[in-house]
Amino acid sequence: MHYIRLLLAIIFMIVFLQGNALSNAESVYLRQHADNPVDWYPWNKAALERAKKEKRPIFLSIGYSTCHWCHVMEKESFEDKEVADLLNTHYVAIKVDKEELPQLDAHYQTIYRNVTGKRGGWPLTLILTPTLQPLFVGTYLPKERGYGSKGLLYYLHFYAECYHRHHCPKLRIAADSAAETNRSISPKLIITQIASVYDHKYGGFGARPKFPEATLLSLLFDLDRLGFKEAGAMLYATLDKMARSGLYDQVEGGFFRYSVDRAWHTPHFEKMLYDNAALIALYAKAARHTHRALYRKVALQSLAFLQKHFKLPNGLYGSASDADSEGEEGGYYLFAYERVRRALRAAGLDAKQCEAILHYLSIEEDGTIDGELSHIRLQGKAPEGMAKAWKVLRRMRQTRRFPFVDPKGVASYNAMLVSALCAAATIEKGYQKEAEHLFERIIALLWSPKQGLRRYATGEHAAQAEGTLEDYAYLLRAALDLHELTLKPHYLRFATTLSRTMLTRFYDAPRWYSDTARTITAQIYDRHYTSAASIAIASLMRLEALQHDRRIDRIITSSLRHYHITHLRDQPSLARLVLMRRYGIITISASRRLWQNEEAHYFQARYPYLLRRLSSDNRYLACSKRRCFAATSDLVSLLKRIEKESCDAKDQRGSQRGFRALFKALR
Repeated sequence: MHYIRLLLAIIFMIVFLQGNALSNAESVYLRQHADNPVDWYPWNKAALERAKKEKRPIFLSIGYSTCHWCHVMEKESFEDKEVADLLNTHYVAIKVDKEELPQLDAHYQTIYRNVTGKRGGWPLTLILTPTLQPLFVGTYLPKERGYGSKGLLYYLHFYAECYHRHHCPKLRIAADSAAETNRSISPKLIITQIASVYDHKYGGFGARPKFPEATLLSLLFDLDRLGFKEAGAMLYATLDKMARSGLYDQVEGGFFRYSVDRAWHTPHFEKMLYDNAALIALYAKAARHTHRALYRKVALQSLAFLQKHFKLPNGLYGSASDADSEGEEGGYYLFAYERVRRALRAAGLDAKQCEAILHYLSIEEDGTIDGELSHIRLQGKAPEGMAKAWKVLRRMRQTRRFPFVDPKGVASYNAMLVSALCAAATIEKGYQKEAEHLFERIIALLWSPKQGLRRYATGEHAAQAEGTLEDYAYLLRAALDLHELTLKPHYLRFATTLSRTMLTRFYDAPRWYSDTARTITAQIYDRHYTSAASIAIASLMRLEALQHDRRIDRIITSSLRHYHITHLRDQPSLARLVLMRRYGIITISASRRLWQNEEAHYFQARYPYLLRRLSSDNRYLACSKRRCFAATSDLVSLLKRIEKESCDAKDQRGSQRGFRALFKALR
């Protein structure tokens, strides 16, 4: 009997120490759940077949390694024996890293949005039938009733019982509140729609939680450059507010994920590579066109932050940093009034200067966020001594441990950063070298001419996960951005090769698919970052303008007929595609010698849909889609004419009439 007990104990120990099926996962996020008592599976054939064979519903949880509420739900529920017993007995539990399978996340985020009419997020929680029909969708759920939820235990009991009895209620899909067709979209309509959700007091859109919504701001940027001043007013007011707010890390740079309040005072302290890449590109372009020192500072300081904290030994950049530091949410970023005051005095600042600086930084005696702690946001005019104060604050940060950074070098996120570095290089030339180097590292680690792209790399090894449409589309854009910046032909050649592979793997007229298996249709929604399908189509439009490939033109036409704008705020990239198609891309060709002399003027041009390329001509030749209409040795004059005529000819109803006048005027 003693030996039997000992043997059973050994077997138990072996099983316990092995954990669940996530123990050997490549994803950091999945391994974080390997010791949960929940019998987790990764998303794979074995898990799905088990659900069908045993006729169990699927409990699907989607998150990522630096997600604060994912950690909360794990501690409350997934480490809890009662929850684990329910899941293990009645469900097949599947855990997904949204950075590893973004196409799956996008698919279920769309379902959440259609069911609830609200923005999704993480953790995303679903209960599915074995045939993947959704029974329930939610985000964070407390274990017991709370936060306006009946609690995870309630839903697990309810759906286990109703599924067993074959009478689970069907999900109700929210009806579209607006149904504009692409044909009716005009600049004025776009601006009116955006203005209806614009926050005139604090900038940005909506109330709370408040996201920066870089894709929507980029659409406003295009409209401003087309001469619509109302768009520029909303854009620059928002950029100003965000740059001085708590959404931005005033000490080291970089934007947090979102603000929990309308006024941008208190952020959720995660920092995402993709958010920062999009915002850096936007601020760099805004700095280029307005010459505002604030925008330049934000772009370059944020790049310095990423290079310091996110850059990996393999040359790629990590995907995100955690909100928590040493067990405290936001701990790395917060300051106590008395400690800062003493440090400022020790640095030689007098009492009056210290009080003025503390007020400017919004560091208060009673704290602004957590007990005595304050989060920095700027108010009023900068007082004397700020240069010294910033050094003091940075030294204080150096004594703290920076939050965990997920070491996945994700292809799409890194490609987004390449594009951001290209934008930064137009205001600070030195960033061109980093843009090219990062692109080379992506290719070296993640690209194979035979196998295509891999989704991410950890260390020097690429993961087995295949690249998604998102990875191909953003890398294609990065290659075209590098060509635009450098005019080096090999970037255009690579873009051509990559586009062909992308079309082969993800396009079946008129649909785009997110995965190579073509099981998930790619949608165009942009709340978190610009959708992969829209980036793919926009990049093909640029490639077609440079190469005049009729096959690509047919694909673009078919794609734009397939996708329709239903909620403009959720689909700003699609609105941008409609404008780009309607206004038209203009290419300007010239010799390298001419471009070297006038490059700065070219990048100052207001018309948003310009491309440049090399030729042997000693004049600047401007061409639209079907004709070349100007040849001149004076680039500045040519750009002014394009800008003037495009603004004068803008048609409030969005028709082509005014732009035919533009081409006629330029011929």
